[in-house]
Amino acid sequence: MVSKQEQDSNDNNNSQASVLVTGATGTVGSEIVKQLSEARIPVRAACHTPNKVDRISKYPGVEIITGFDFEKPETYDTLFVGNAMLDSCFFIPPPYQNIVESTQMFIKKVTRLNREITRIVKLSAMGTEENASFTAGRLHYKTEKAIEDSGIKCTFLQPNFFMQNFLHLAGDTIRNKQAFYFPAGDAKVSFVDVRDVAAIAVKILTEDEDDFDNKYNTKQFVITGPEAISYYQAAEILSEVTTKRITYVDLSEEEARNEMKKSGIPNWIINLLLERYEASRSGHFSRIYPTVERMLWRNPIPFKQFVKDNVSAFLS
Repeated sequence: MVSKQEQDSNDNNNSQASVLVTGATGTVGSEIVKQLSEARIPVRAACHTPNKVDRISKYPGVEIITGFDFEKPETYDTLFVGNAMLDSCFFIPPPYQNIVESTQMFIKKVTRLNREITRIVKLSAMGTEENASFTAGRLHYKTEKAIEDSGIKCTFLQPNFFMQNFLHLAGDTIRNKQAFYFPAGDAKVSFVDVRDVAAIAVKILTEDEDDFDNKYNTKQFVITGPEAISYYQAAEILSEVTTKRITYVDLSEEEARNEMKKSGIPNWIINLLLERYEASRSGHFSRIYPTVERMLWRNPIPFKQFVKDNVSAFLS
């Protein structure tokens, strides 16, 4: 028997347009699903495989779509199964070499299948420029251009390196070896917490389109944390909060390439990552932008607070 509270919630979800989120079980996607659910916004969460759906299945108002594949147009129909109306999409582009072509196909197919989608918010990255010094920046620029050329209202989020990388990329070695390894030298980076990125995305996705466009006369939002710190300083903060001595080991590019190869990372992705670290060492990612303060009316989450909030994940 359905309670009145559950019935009211269901009625609310049925009458309210859903937000489509691609890459919904990833680092950014899962946090956006969480925050949309907390805001009582129905979500249609698209993911490629079902093995990570437990990250988002616990959130109310979330409809999970598995088996979606950017490179298989026949799976696109699954995005629009059901009665809920879709009027906006948070788009995380696929990690494919043909990212531009996949984006173009996605936009073309989605707008043909569902003409009610009038807004797309895309995840890009800091340094997205037509003539960026690194390939990822140029590819993100081309994907943004493809979306813009479609005529759909669009917004592009360009965050810096995520603080969560210390969990997902370095968590194991921090727990087991009290060390983490990156080819970043002593470069300073204005790391950003994914929770801030998601909060901005949710604000854009839930705000009236005309009001938003009138308030912010731009499509691009570079998102950073409140301070630029080196990986050595990050190690000091991790040490202080965990009360364990955590060390940063600066790898050479060759050492980093070999380690990534051992992890099974494809060569083309390794090349993209090493280019970004090279740009980082040149100071490209040290700038601080007031986007969080401007849009959320609060300070961005500092690295020390991020570590405190996740301290158990850094302890063995």
